[in-house]
Amino acid sequence: MKVQNVDLSTFLIRIVLGVIFLAHGLKKVKGMDATVHHFQIDFGLQGYIAYLVTFIEVVGGALLILGIFTRVASTGISIVMIGAIYTVTWNKGFINGYEFDLALLAMAISLIIKRNNAR
Repeated sequence: MKVQNVDLSTFLIRIVLGVIFLAHGLKKVKGMDATVHHFQIDFGLQGYIAYLVTFIEVVGGALLILGIFTRVASTGISIVMIGAIYTVTWNKGFINGYEFDLALLAMAISLIIKRNNAR
């Protein structure tokens, strides 16, 4: 595979992942009280976790879109996705369960592994 094709595929993964996380994070910000309540009541998590996840999604998504601190952003996103799979989607099974979260996790890990992925 040519370097140009690898760079383009990495660029597409970075942009798409960034847009997805920025959008989800901004949705949480818009309804932060409901987000905290949801994390506490539905998932049994402390309220501060909702703020931490929201921060990682917004800042991580923006950093990926900008192409800066890509590995740091991808690491944070990977941790969020592992947590989401563990606490929310694992018990739902693969189909209509954790398959989307697993795909996002794989995308984030691919950005951690890839050298010089900011473009």
